[in-house]
Amino acid sequence: MKPKKSRTAVFAGKGARFFMQYTAIVPPRGRIVLAVWAALPAAAAAPFLYWQSIWAGAFFTLAAAVLVFGVWCRAASFAAVADETAICLYAGILYPVQRRAPRDAVCGAVRFSTPLLYLAGCRLVVLHTAGGSILLPAVSAAAAQQLCAWSARQDAPREENL
Repeated sequence: MKPKKSRTAVFAGKGARFFMQYTAIVPPRGRIVLAVWAALPAAAAAPFLYWQSIWAGAFFTLAAAVLVFGVWCRAASFAAVADETAICLYAGILYPVQRRAPRDAVCGAVRFSTPLLYLAGCRLVVLHTAGGSILLPAVSAAAAQQLCAWSARQDAPREENL
């Protein structure tokens, strides 16, 4: 799945200036990989709880299934939008949360993949900022490449010039 590209006009001074806006979402295969990662600890612990009692194991399995479904839903609500001045992250099921990091604060980006993510056509992107790091889980390979190229550009206008 290719990331969406949209052209947006910014009016500054004497005319309109166009820039690209990149949107990265977690594709369906990426959501499945994240759900599998969430299910692995529960699958490893389940036999020990079934050994204690059948009811403890059944309750734990139900709780783990709710947790995995929550991870899947949270991954479906994730979106990252990068433009010339900042990157905004949107996530949340009941309470949507928006996080914004100015482009000046982004120091670098790392793109990598696990074997399971590679088979799903997804990558993990870590954006290093002045205040910490931003983890973008299981975005498509094309979106990951564009976000890393976005963070490496030095010729973009800075926020104070807009």
